[in-house]
Amino acid sequence: MKGNGGFTLIEVIASLTILAMLGAVAGLFIVSGVNSFVIARQNNEYFQKINLAMTRLSREMAFLTDIDEISATSIKYKRGTDLFSISKVGADLVKINNSQTLPDADTGFTLINGTTGFVLTYKKSDGVTDWEITDNINELYRIGIQINCAINNVSKSFIITINPLYNNTYNGPV
Repeated sequence: MKGNGGFTLIEVIASLTILAMLGAVAGLFIVSGVNSFVIARQNNEYFQKINLAMTRLSREMAFLTDIDEISATSIKYKRGTDLFSISKVGADLVKINNSQTLPDADTGFTLINGTTGFVLTYKKSDGVTDWEITDNINELYRIGIQINCAINNVSKSFIITINPLYNNTYNGPV
């Protein structure tokens, strides 16, 4: 009688090969899950930064009482008797300064970094015509803010529209 109490060498090698393949596939799923989690966390952190910046900008614009200077990337305004300015600084910063001096690399407080674009638009009460600095502040009906950024190499645009509350605006959009 022949004793067959164990496995042959070929059976052991075949079993280990199958086990290694299953382990490699399982490892890919684990790495993929971890990468997805990291990307989702980075996106969440950046969206929170964008939300905080947009909330601050909307509060600033909603309570302005007068505007001294505007451009597509900056604004100098008054809120009561206090003077403020907001501007895109350099390639990727949006800053606010509590003075009429536009913020630069050395002054002001960073609202958000990592932007690829920052655009301000100003509309009259008809909702279509651009508001100019020479127009009466009462005619300023809407301020649009657009922040562009690249998140994980995907371009995103965040847009908010603010209606100033304390500039005695008359005639809402038609």
